[in-house]
Parts: sequence; C-alpha cells; structure tokens
Amino acid sequence: MEDNNAVHIEIACTENDFDKFVWHAYKKRYRGKSLIYTVALYLIVFFAYFYAILPLLENLFNALLPDVSDNNRKTTWGLIQLPLIFLTLFPLINFCSKYKKNENVDKNGYFLAPANISIGINGLKYDAKNFESILKWHGVLSIDDTKDMIIIYVDTLNGYVIPKHNFKNDQEAAHFYEQAISFWQHSKNKTGKNPWGQPTDDSAQAAITTQDKDNNESGI
Repeated sequence: MEDNNAVHIEIACTENDFDKFVWHAYKKRYRGKSLIYTVALYLIVFFAYFYAILPLLENLFNALLPDVSDNNRKTTWGLIQLPLIFLTLFPLINFCSKYKKNENVDKNGYFLAPANISIGINGLKYDAKNFESILKWHGVLSIDDTKDMIIIYVDTLNGYVIPKHNFKNDQEAAHFYEQAISFWQHSKNKTGKNPWGQPTDDSAQAAITTQDKDNNESGI
C-alpha cells in the first residue's frame, strides 16, 4: 500500500474505548433494542432480588431468632435490611460488571495492542506486535465517525477502531476520516458495491455527498 496519499496513525486503545465501541456497535446493529433488553434484564434482576432473594433472607433471619418476639424481629429486620441490601446486591452487580468486562477484552489481545494503521488507495494496513492484516476497501461494510472514535466496520459487530484521543487534534482526526471515506468511495465506484451489497450508512453517505460537492465546486 505505497502511495503518496497514504495516511498513518499510531493507535493505543483502552478498555474504555472498547466499551464505547461495543455500545456503538450494538446500538447501530439493534437500533436501540439492546437498551430495551438491558433495562428489561435489570428490572428482572431487581424484582427477583426484592421479591424472592430478600424474603428468603428474611425467613432465614427469623429462623435464627426463634425465641425473639415477632415485633422485635420485625424491628431488627427493618434496621438491618438496608445495610444488608448494600452488602449483597451492589457487590454482586459490581462483580458481574467486572467479570463481563474481563471476559470481553484481553489486556494482551488484539484490541488493546498498540498498533500502526495506514490507509491508502489500495486499502488499510494494520500492524501490531503480534498481529498484522491488510484490508481491501471493497471489504469494508461502513465507516462511522463518532464523538470519540472512527470505526471502519468489516461486519455488523466487528471493525477497526481508531480512538480520536490518538490524534493530535480534531483536524487531524477529520482528515483521517475524510481520506478513509474518499478511498472507500473510490473502491465502491470501481467495484459497484461491497461484498454484502448493502448501502452506506447515513453518516458516511452524507460525508461522501459533502465531499463530492466540495470537489465539484473547487474544480477537482
């Protein structure tokens, strides 16, 4: 991929970048359905805890104090109920969050490995310590420009992530995105369509249209 218009960037992704990428990818894929599913899951956990687990703990507490009057047991249970919730429910949620995070991203894996990315007219080259790949532009599904990163999708939930904190400034990030869009569009014009036969996403298409308009006005 040797050409004068090639653009290079050194990237170093973080676990926070991974979380943002996953959120964007699922939101893009399911169009808000994942948020509904997440809220529904937490509601199920909430009701299961307060209407099943907590009553079970109360019955266990009462069984441990058989000689105490009902009023005293209820008063004591009321006093320890809130601290008990903090001691059982919140650590459980925190553990699940950390477990999920550790399961999703490996500190020595592909995503967090520092890498060099080069884009040019022939495609994208990704070069890391233990990974190397070359992607032709006709294999790109879409290119998204978000607040925090540029994502070159090769599938609905998989892609090359370039966090914007790796760029020197916003102008450099914008230039990288514009060049990627230009190279990708050039490839689509040559091949007609990508392997999936799908149209570009709204944001990429808008950028392409704007760029073409600017080029026409400038006589390019």
